[in-house]
Amino acid sequence: MESGEEQEVEEFYVKFKSFSYLHCRWADLEELEKDKRIHQKVKRFRAKQLLNSFITEMDEEPFNPDYVEVDRVLDMSESPDETGE
Repeated sequence: MESGEEQEVEEFYVKFKSFSYLHCRWADLEELEKDKRIHQKVKRFRAKQLLNSFITEMDEEPFNPDYVEVDRVLDMSESPDETGE
């Protein structure tokens, strides 16, 4: 590889077992290979991504518009507006 040429590296955003989501970080496959089960986990992740992209392509609408329609009001609060009224 010539100097100055960028090499594309696939990274995964991972959450490590027994750590909180605050400790999630990006890691490349080479770094993750410390875990001998990583290849199966990556394979499962890629299969899930392919399935999700296939399902998304099948849907005509990206989301159900019924979910943006107000169903009911649960509570009300009164507070003064910017003019103090």
